[in-house]
Amino acid sequence: MKKDKVVIASVTKENQLEKVLKYKDNLKAVFILTGNFINIKEYVKLYQSNGIDVYIHVEKIKGLKLDDFGFKYIKQMIQPEGIITTKMSHVKLAKKNDIFVIQRFFLADHDMKENIINTAKVSQPDMLEMMPTITSFLIESIQSKVKIPIIMGGLVDSETYLTQALEDGALGVSTANKAMWKREFTDFLHEHQ
Repeated sequence: MKKDKVVIASVTKENQLEKVLKYKDNLKAVFILTGNFINIKEYVKLYQSNGIDVYIHVEKIKGLKLDDFGFKYIKQMIQPEGIITTKMSHVKLAKKNDIFVIQRFFLADHDMKENIINTAKVSQPDMLEMMPTITSFLIESIQSKVKIPIIMGGLVDSETYLTQALEDGALGVSTANKAMWKREFTDFLHEHQ
């Protein structure tokens, strides 16, 4: 992921694939949440050939069997920079196959905060993604218990949510909101270096 960028484009529909390329200079990375086991390699290569790091959400790729052979296929054939998953079993299989893992969590209540801490201690992903972005105020308390980098994602309806997440300690914010893809946020980065 580009260290000097903060926005991660979350591609949820195939008709968005080409649109992202217009904003490639503004993006930290791309998360692909669409496709199937036949076309996902093509999507990954499209972004990588344009200098964009790609992470695939393995549960969203149709037809991809998520067993040990499936993760070997991801590593050897698809070759993304990493994967996104909500499942601890997938974190373990990906790590076994030396794949960078972002474990995604949805925060609905206080119990989920403790669940994130306890799960992350066991699964040891390379990075955590917490959703929705408006829960970024929890970053500090979670990172005090687990020393894993955190990004935020989801419900990024305004720049305020995005910049607040960064101020709270997020390394980046994933969003399907194209208005955020268009912004560079260089002013924010310069103020907070």
